[in-house]
Amino acid sequence: MSRHINTFIGYERKPHGHEDNLTRAFLIVLRGVPVAHAAWLDLVDKAHRANGGAGVPRLYELPAPSVDTQVGAIPGPVKRVISLVQTDEGVFDGRDVQPSERRQRLDGIVVYDELALVIENKPFHGDIWEGQLDINVPNSVELDARVACVTWKDIVEAWGRLLEARHLGAAEAVLLGDFLDYIEEHFPTLRPYSKVGLCGTDRDRLLRRCKALLIAVAGEDHVRYHRGWSWFIALEGHQPAMQLGLVPRGEGEDAVIDLDVCPGDTTTQGRAMLEKVSLTDVLALGEQGWQLEANFHYMHMQKILWWSNVPWDIADYWKLWQDHPEWLRQWRRHEFEEAWTVMVESGLATNEDRQAFESTVLDTRRGKINFCPGLTIRKRWPVDEAALLDSRGTLEAAVLEAIREVAAALCLDLPKLLGT
Repeated sequence: MSRHINTFIGYERKPHGHEDNLTRAFLIVLRGVPVAHAAWLDLVDKAHRANGGAGVPRLYELPAPSVDTQVGAIPGPVKRVISLVQTDEGVFDGRDVQPSERRQRLDGIVVYDELALVIENKPFHGDIWEGQLDINVPNSVELDARVACVTWKDIVEAWGRLLEARHLGAAEAVLLGDFLDYIEEHFPTLRPYSKVGLCGTDRDRLLRRCKALLIAVAGEDHVRYHRGWSWFIALEGHQPAMQLGLVPRGEGEDAVIDLDVCPGDTTTQGRAMLEKVSLTDVLALGEQGWQLEANFHYMHMQKILWWSNVPWDIADYWKLWQDHPEWLRQWRRHEFEEAWTVMVESGLATNEDRQAFESTVLDTRRGKINFCPGLTIRKRWPVDEAALLDSRGTLEAAVLEAIREVAAALCLDLPKLLGT
């Protein structure tokens, strides 16, 4: 047996976060926890069949396996080889592999007498290079043309359920629990985020769950990412708002998930908002539990330069813009002082904001700015509440209902998938 997968002898010169140590830890679990091995083999079978392959037998139909890592050759008894990649995303659908003459160092190999699964472990799928899944096999060995691609999140989720359901003996539970703790500490991006309750209050995990929720209700083609904000549903055409974001915020007991919609975020959206949207419908959202805030800002091109922090009654704020549609335009450099006067006299800014105006407008070479009569409309779920809804399988429906509710009030044309 290779010393590399001895439970007590690790790599001496490789850090814990190295992919070879991940492979090593994974193979140790395969050796020591048969029920985890069986669960993994089921994932391999499904992945291979999904890619047009014939799949693999169940563990109870196979002889006792041997497990090794960092080997260069396929052992003698093997007659059939399947190339398997374990990575962070589902890739290689419809992809073939072929025999190769390259010198190879196999990350992992699991041999069931005449069948061998050759594992290429890549925690990030972008690190896989063309031809890496091709295998140098002896002439007498059949290399299956289809790749099996298993995601780490599916492995971790399946093994976590085994542990949670207490299907394991005491020693097996310790081994598998240690592996999951190892993933948590050194490869946190590989953890599953299928439920809010699995994410805790970690923002990166909640971001992944928010993305999954939006894809579930809108389809992947409509979901985008805005750095520094979150994942959002992108709308098309000239509408009062162009994005519906699902945003994790806060920490600990204050952690929340917000559905954010910001009508009037640009001058064009502001005009559409005031022309199409009823103030009565906006205020009704507030009565139904939505948070409503004025979100005035000015921008240059697509860059927001400054946000006002002056609190407003929404009805008064709305009336201000209805009374002054002439402000929704480009303000040229020779009008910058006039623009400042308008902001101060209308209450959109205060004299204390002068320094910010000078640094973002007057002291620059910008030739124009635009006023944007934005609103922030927000539906909020505390993480504990979101986790409970998710555990009951109703969070997706709650998000979809909220999206439809705010879309109706703001006259938004949603992607077709949201209406099915």
